[in-house]
Amino acid sequence: MKWIERLITLFSLVLLVSATSFAGGFLFRELRIAPTQEVLTLKSQLGQWRRTGLWGDEDEFPRTNLAPVATPVRVVNPEAFHPGYRVVTGADPVFGYSVRLIDETGSIAHVWPLKEEITPRTHGLVALPDGSLVLVTSGGPTGDSGTIARVDACGDRIWQNHGQYHHQVHLSDDGSLWTWFSPAHHNGHFQSMVQVDPTTGAVLRDLSLNDVASASRRNALILRIPDGFDFRHRASLPSDIAADIWHPNDVEPLPAEMADAFENFEAGDLLISLRNIDLVAVIDPETLDIKWWQSGPWSRQHDPDFMADGTIEVYDNATSFGRSSIVTVDPVTGETWRRHPSDSHHWYSKSQGMHARLPNGNSLITVPWEGRVIELDADGELVFEHRFMVSDAQTGRSSNALWLPLGYFETFPSCGDQLHASRR
Repeated sequence: MKWIERLITLFSLVLLVSATSFAGGFLFRELRIAPTQEVLTLKSQLGQWRRTGLWGDEDEFPRTNLAPVATPVRVVNPEAFHPGYRVVTGADPVFGYSVRLIDETGSIAHVWPLKEEITPRTHGLVALPDGSLVLVTSGGPTGDSGTIARVDACGDRIWQNHGQYHHQVHLSDDGSLWTWFSPAHHNGHFQSMVQVDPTTGAVLRDLSLNDVASASRRNALILRIPDGFDFRHRASLPSDIAADIWHPNDVEPLPAEMADAFENFEAGDLLISLRNIDLVAVIDPETLDIKWWQSGPWSRQHDPDFMADGTIEVYDNATSFGRSSIVTVDPVTGETWRRHPSDSHHWYSKSQGMHARLPNGNSLITVPWEGRVIELDADGELVFEHRFMVSDAQTGRSSNALWLPLGYFETFPSCGDQLHASRR
């Protein structure tokens, strides 16, 4: 019978080791004990490397079900392709990250290679008339680094501010920039809308979202903050207290040329998006009063935009539902509808994303988790597509796209023919 006792002892030991390992792994992950995040990131990177042969940031080369294409740029419907430039940014097999300028013929006219000191992950993008770019990058899921920087046509740094700058960046009427900043972590309790000088990178203004929440009980209620809430840094938070209570991902001012279309807003009022509470709101930057807000019908949204007709368009990620869309809302009546209600062209990005309405009514849409930028006409039909292709069947994440009118550049960006090697 001794062999049975030994077998039971061995079996019990295996069970004990397995239970201890499971419990330890669970606690490490829940309590964010190092090196849990590093191990998870490495696992994701190894999976990407097996699929693509390329090493990149976590989830930089997402899995997609897209059909292979022969070229990274496709003008599907030339008659509906509105004249102007498309500026797209994403993971690049030659430069690691780059920004590409697509001209009115659908050709890659220029490439801004993004240097190591600017990356790892580009998120916000503004193109300036002198051919330079302003970029906001983040450190990915760990949130341990971030930057806002201006680079010239060759991707060389003009100025750079390190710190927790994050998500999108937008130009205001006076030429200044608006973006988000946190003193500690881009997914933390402390968040500010900051105005930045594009010439020097100096911070001109800092509007704390925490101050907005504290300005009135109504504001706090809209922002889901209970009375007496203890704003704390992540390092001091117990594991059962949420750190990412808002996840702000956009802030942009109302242009003066559109202000007359919005009877309840003034030029310079700030349109913001708080992803984790599905909230889109307009804030008076002087009084910090929330003038208007709506939570849904969008889900984990990005990039709300003021429209010239007095409506607001929202990039509805519809995370976990498998199909994203653009939702329009009238801030006066509350009426909402989908921009492209037809089933002609599906697209989905579970996170991130940008969109812009072109003068002819087309929508330029960035779909990061499919690694492409698409342009749809008013009926939802595909007009244009760009992919950062890293192989015949694999795309890299594409994080942003802009439309610019012909003649926008005072000096057309140029940095030698060697940059045009990025053609895949």
